[in-house]
Amino acid sequence: MHRSLPVLCLALATVAACNPCMVPDSMTPGSVVARIDDQRWKATDGVWFDSGTDLRITTETARGWALTLVLQTTEDGATATEALEAQEFPFDFTISESASGGWALLYPPEGLDLSSADADESGYLTIANQQDNDLLGCFEFKAGRGEEAVYVTDGVFRVPERS
Repeated sequence: MHRSLPVLCLALATVAACNPCMVPDSMTPGSVVARIDDQRWKATDGVWFDSGTDLRITTETARGWALTLVLQTTEDGATATEALEAQEFPFDFTISESASGGWALLYPPEGLDLSSADADESGYLTIANQQDNDLLGCFEFKAGRGEEAVYVTDGVFRVPERS
C-alpha cells in the first residue's frame, strides 16, 4: 500500500494547497466509511475514546464487519494523547504492528479477527481535525491472519467521543 497522494501533494505544493485527508462536510457523527477489498462498507456508530495509554476508534458490527483502530505514537514521536491535547492538526500514525504507531483489528462476518500486525504492509491513519468532540480523519491498511488478508482503503471517519 502506498501513500502516493501526499507525494503528489508535495509535488503540486507550488501550484495549490493540498490536504491529502479530505473528510466530506456531509459526514454525520459516528460515520466510518471504507472499502474492504473493494466493497463499500459503512458504520454509523463509530466512537473514539482515550484508554489511558492510547486513543481508540471503534465501531459495532455493520454489514458483517466491525473495526478497532488503536493509536499510540504519531509519526512525529508524540503520544496520541499529547498530539490531541496540542491540537496541531493534522497528525499521522503508521498502522502496522502493536509496537509501532498503531494497529488495526478488523472483525469479519465469519472467522477470527484480522490484524494489521499480521500483514506484510504498513498502512496509515491521519487525524485531520477535531470539530466539537468529533475526530475527523482518514485511514488505509492491510489486515491479515495466516494466508488470509484484506485491504481496507479509502477510509474516512467522523467519530464523537464516547460518553
